[in-house]
Amino acid sequence: MSKKRVEPDKEKEEKSRTSKVIEGSIGGVTHEQVGHYGGAVAERIKEYTGEFDPNGKVTVKGLKQIAESKVDPRYEYQNTKQQAGFAAEVDYRAKVNSENIINKSKKQIARSNDVGLGNNPVADFVSVDQQGNPILIDGNPEWSAQMKFCGKYGSQAEIQNSARDIVDRFAGSKFEKYRGQKLLVPSEQYDPALNYARDKAAEFRNAAQKLRTSGDYEKATMLEARAANFDSVANNLVNSKISSREAMFMRQNPKLHTTYNIAKTAHGAGMENVKTSAVISGVISLSTSLAAAINGSKDISEAAVDIAIDVGKGVAVGYGYGAATSVVSGAMQRSSNMAIQSLSKTSLPGMIVAVTYQVGKSVVRWANGEIDGVQFVVEVGEVGVGVLAASIGASIGTAIFPGIGTVVGGMVGYIVGSVIYNSTINTIRDYKLSSERLETITAISQAALLSMEASRKDFETAMNKHFKRRAQLLRSCFMTMDQAVLNNDHEAFTKGLSAIAIEMGSCLRFKDFAEFDSFMQDSNSKLVL
Repeated sequence: MSKKRVEPDKEKEEKSRTSKVIEGSIGGVTHEQVGHYGGAVAERIKEYTGEFDPNGKVTVKGLKQIAESKVDPRYEYQNTKQQAGFAAEVDYRAKVNSENIINKSKKQIARSNDVGLGNNPVADFVSVDQQGNPILIDGNPEWSAQMKFCGKYGSQAEIQNSARDIVDRFAGSKFEKYRGQKLLVPSEQYDPALNYARDKAAEFRNAAQKLRTSGDYEKATMLEARAANFDSVANNLVNSKISSREAMFMRQNPKLHTTYNIAKTAHGAGMENVKTSAVISGVISLSTSLAAAINGSKDISEAAVDIAIDVGKGVAVGYGYGAATSVVSGAMQRSSNMAIQSLSKTSLPGMIVAVTYQVGKSVVRWANGEIDGVQFVVEVGEVGVGVLAASIGASIGTAIFPGIGTVVGGMVGYIVGSVIYNSTINTIRDYKLSSERLETITAISQAALLSMEASRKDFETAMNKHFKRRAQLLRSCFMTMDQAVLNNDHEAFTKGLSAIAIEMGSCLRFKDFAEFDSFMQDSNSKLVL
């Protein structure tokens, strides 16, 4: 089959169009593929920042607060080592929870001190439900563990001694309360501690066997009990997968430690998104390249090369989209604004990344002189109409607040379409355009008009539906209040007013006159406006 001659500019435009389709398609599925990684990033952010109550008071310390803890110059090593152990606890919680989120497991853990169990002498960690409440069975935690980051780690001999010391302590009678409890230890101590515990158990068991053979059953029983204690420690040792050096590093460099973990999580999101991106880019490129091969504008060898290039670019875009979306989503989840938290669960994080990437490319091309001002507006307009106006309206609005949020979303969609439309009209007015360019920009403006019309209809429908119900409720409440005034009925008046307050998203301080009277008679009560 002879190859038809294709103009270089036309071929370049076709490749650019294919790239945009691939990038847009990847952006559309990114949040669905890697949205859970945003939760993992949020856990890592919380690890650093800690948590606060509405008044700004720290309720759960993070690495930032631990690093700011006071250190007595006379006991600098002891203080810093203790704080590093605290940092290891905070990091372990974040690490386990973020890994569970990535693996789509609903299991979570918390520090017992952070969930109302106080400074528990037995358990540093407990399992919690999705609301952060301890999961208890007959009053005891479903799962719990103790963490001990003790001893020195400067040399292998110090590590060995530290490992033996922790095993001896937990196998001793003074630590009977920990018997059967999971024991988290620094990663460098795990193998030495496990081997030592097993060796000591075998040593006591062998000695007990010899005593039984010689008839000394009492001492044999005592040694068998000691062996059982070491067996218990060996069976309950858990590798925290955090070394003492890492704990000290995160105590001294909390921001760098957090940045590394967020980057690591984002990398995982990027790699996860690569799989889908490769398939999407391959399918789209295959269809366009085969079409070109069939019509003779491209031979099979060129099509194969173009497919390979498109898949490579798609994989790179998919990795970047996935990594960036996870970070944006995580940051939104940790926002103090409830609306932003709600939006983190929608496709908005992926849209932000996709639009930023697409517009950023156009800005670079414009700055480098590859395109003129008209072409820049066209490219940005295509992104706006194709990505934003198509999905930003009802999806965002409904996520914020079903009902009135949909109204707001329709308004947002209308505004976005209006901005894009005005931009295209001004471009047509201010520039002398070729017939081809004029046709393209006119098409964009018409698409914006259609988007505006659809958003306007959504807005009107939502307005009528939402406010019809609200109007009926308000009318009923005011009728109740009017009648209450005529009857001098304070209770009925209060109920009507309370219903209005609830509809508006608030509530009255006093439900009835009895509550108000009780408040007035209580000298310790304060009215908070």
